[in-house]
Amino acid sequence: MRASFFTVAAWVAMQAMVPASAQSSSVVVYRCPGPSVSYTDRLTAQEARSRNCTALADLPVASAPVAAAQPSAAAGRAATPLGASTQAASPIPDARTRPEDQRARDEQARRILEAELRREEARLQEARKAAGTVKPGAGMPIDEGLIRRTESDIDAIRRELARLR
Repeated sequence: MRASFFTVAAWVAMQAMVPASAQSSSVVVYRCPGPSVSYTDRLTAQEARSRNCTALADLPVASAPVAAAQPSAAAGRAATPLGASTQAASPIPDARTRPEDQRARDEQARRILEAELRREEARLQEARKAAGTVKPGAGMPIDEGLIRRTESDIDAIRRELARLR
């Protein structure tokens, strides 16, 4: 897979947007072949040769300065291992869902599954009724596959409901 003109152009444009003060010294950027072409400046010349990478040019590699992370309230709630300071906690907000939100989601899922269970049970009842009214050798054949699939769906919905309770 070849890198498109736009991929290379976007990379060059991003390099131009970084202020000169943030740019480090010139290093060699390598284009490495593979299922997806990659560009890197993190290889030695020997590693690049072993991976069949080609040097593009001595291009400046930019690294934007990282702003200091502000501690969030959620990070303060996160548990810290072995009494570590909460100041050293990750700036990533607490990804856990609040218990009241989870209860609301579970209740909504339960209502949806119960409605789906009622629909499938009605569908099964209609399929069984239709199978009972058809006389052998006349009319439409009985769709036993539909009955088995519907029974299987009902079993799966009941298992899912049991998991939520």
